[in-house]
Parts: sequence; C-alpha cells; structure tokens
Amino acid sequence: GQVRPFLRWNIASFFCISAGSLLALLAPLVLKWLIDVVLPSRRIGLLISAVGLIFLCHQGRAVLTSLGSYLTVLAAQRLALDMRSRLLRHLDTLSPDYHEGSPVGASMYPLKEPIDEISYFGSDLLPAILRTFIATVFTLGTMLILNARMTLAVLPLIPLFLVARKHFRDRLENDSDTVQQNQVAWNSFLQEHLSSIVAVQLLRQERRQERTAFRLLGTSVRSLNRLFRTGVSFTFYTSLTIGVALSAVIGYGGWSVLTGAMTVGGLVAFYT
Repeated sequence: GQVRPFLRWNIASFFCISAGSLLALLAPLVLKWLIDVVLPSRRIGLLISAVGLIFLCHQGRAVLTSLGSYLTVLAAQRLALDMRSRLLRHLDTLSPDYHEGSPVGASMYPLKEPIDEISYFGSDLLPAILRTFIATVFTLGTMLILNARMTLAVLPLIPLFLVARKHFRDRLENDSDTVQQNQVAWNSFLQEHLSSIVAVQLLRQERRQERTAFRLLGTSVRSLNRLFRTGVSFTFYTSLTIGVALSAVIGYGGWSVLTGAMTVGGLVAFYT
C-alpha cells in the first residue's frame, strides 16, 4: 500500500533494467558470431558490424541500467520522505507519558537509517523479483540454445547454491537484527549522555559513563564483526559454487571443442 503511489517509477525501472539485462545476453551471441563467422571470413564489413553491435550492447546496457537505478532511488527517496513525515506525525500524537518513558535516541533512530533501508527495499522489491525471474528464464534459454548438454551439466549446482544461500540468509538476518539493537542502545545512551553532560560532571559520574560507553561500543563492535564474518563466509561458499561451475564449463567445453562437438565461439559465448 505504501509503494503503490510510486508504482509507475518501479515499473519503468523494471523495464529499463530488464532491457539492459537482455542486451547483456545479446553480447555473448554477437561474440560467438564474431569468432565463428566474421573472423574466419576476413570481411571488414562484418567486423565493423560486430564491433558496432558489441558497443551498442555494452553502452545500451550501461545507459538503461543507470536509468533504471535512478528511477529506483527516486522512488525510494519519495517513499522515505512520506514515511518520515507520517512517523513524525505519529510521534506528535503520542502521550507525554510515552515520551517521558522513552529515550530520545530510541525515538530518533527509526527516523534515520532504518527508513532509508526500508524505503529502498520496498521500492526495489517488485522490480527485483521480476528482473530475477526474467533474467533467469532468458539466461537459461540462451544457455540451452548454445549447448544443452553443458547447461544440464551445471544445473545441479543451482540447488547447492540455494541451500547455502538459505543457510547464510538466516544467519545474516539474525546478525543484522543484533547489530541494529546494539546501535539503538548506543544512540540512546549517547543522546542521554550529551543532553545531561553538565549533571554528569557535577555528580562526578564521568568514569561510570565512560565504562558504560565502552561496554556498549564493545558489544556493537563484536556484533558488527560477527555480521562481517558471516558475510565473508557467504561470499566464500558462493564463489566456490561459481568457481566449480566455471571450471566445469571450461573443462567440458574445452573437451567438446577438441572433439569438434562445439565451436570456440560457442564456448566463449557460453562461458560469458
């Protein structure tokens, strides 16, 4: 419901980025034509055409992707502005008892980074789902056209990737929640400390406040480190899956080229 007023920008972003993805898939096919047909024929006219097509694919993808990203950010900013206005209006309606019992830092924190993250996610959610679906269908279709056997050889690696992604996604979610909770606690402490620093000095409570700050910062650092380690582990297992797939493509594809079952251009296009 909150995204609906900005849906036209999301749809435009989806079409721009999807068109850019299709141009990215067209480039390997042009490369295959260049290697298998143009270069052996030694025809300058065809070479110029191939170079022009590759340039158009590359530049067209850059332009369309940039335009789509701009539209997504624009929708996210408008959504963030709307959410902040409504949240501030809601805070103004809450009772004095609520405000007296709630730290200022805890009330301020949702108005900052969390809304930016939510608005960007909300604006990009539907386009991202559609882009992923279309990119998957067209990529697999192109791979099947180029070489069905090689495509079937690497498809079993997809479930392995999805299992690893599910495992690390749950860990990343838990670690991210912990990081946000620790940031809320630190922001609340910092707001209260800075607003009452004169009273802290008069009561000679500087050391106690410093110990509390050190404890909160230490907890925040540890949670950030845990989140970073989880992200590194996810990257490692993801790259391992991709590395195995690429090695299988090069090995099987190279053997197919040696036996004459596949052209060099076909192997280069499939790998790309």
